[in-house]
Amino acid sequence: MTTVVKQSEFLLGVEEICPVLEANIKRAESLGKLPDEVVQALVRSGFMSMKLPWELGGPGASLQEQAQAIKAISYIYPSAGWYLMIGTTSVWLPAVFLPPNAREEFFAD
Repeated sequence: MTTVVKQSEFLLGVEEICPVLEANIKRAESLGKLPDEVVQALVRSGFMSMKLPWELGGPGASLQEQAQAIKAISYIYPSAGWYLMIGTTSVWLPAVFLPPNAREEFFAD
């Protein structure tokens, strides 16, 4: 289950997943990809949905909050920050550019 994070909690969320990020940096090199534990931590913590608007069930983080969170995660683990930036943009694009009826269908649980 994905947790929806309140806007004021994003940077606190970085502190919470920091041990998972740090523990997997070297492992990622041998795997040649972002470890599943890192992806799961980003999803569980709500970071992957931070760009999703309120009306679609997301936290609707401001641009400043998004940039701060991506910067903080990138500082710890650059590949995870890159993944977060790409992944959250992939969620944001259909949320913004699809017509309302298509958005509802796209984001239905």
